[in-house]
Amino acid sequence: MVPMLFDVGAAELLVLVVLVVLLLGPDKAPDLARKAARLLKFLRGVANTATDQIKAELGPELADVDLSDLRPSALAAEVVPSDMRAEMVALKADLAGMQAEVERLRRDAASGLDAGLSKSISPPEATSPAPA
Repeated sequence: MVPMLFDVGAAELLVLVVLVVLLLGPDKAPDLARKAARLLKFLRGVANTATDQIKAELGPELADVDLSDLRPSALAAEVVPSDMRAEMVALKADLAGMQAEVERLRRDAASGLDAGLSKSISPPEATSPAPA
């Protein structure tokens, strides 16, 4: 199974093909498709070569390791006990709330500073002399 890069469905792909043909014309669209296919083939070759090199460097005892298992999030999921995961989710939510509060305070402070500066810069009000 190969994950799709941009998760483009059939309808989106058809729209993209129509747009390319309209923008580039029917003369240049096939050439662009060939170049894109060559680029994709080259990138897959580079990725496969890199994967093979990594597996060769790891040695025969780790040759069957799936490289997606080496992602930090996958490793953390294996190391963190299941009862701690709920606490981590709650902590993450608390941190997000704190970050939102800090941003709100920062915006309030900036708007208060702007208001204070505008008051100190504005000219004093003209006062009329008191009647005698």
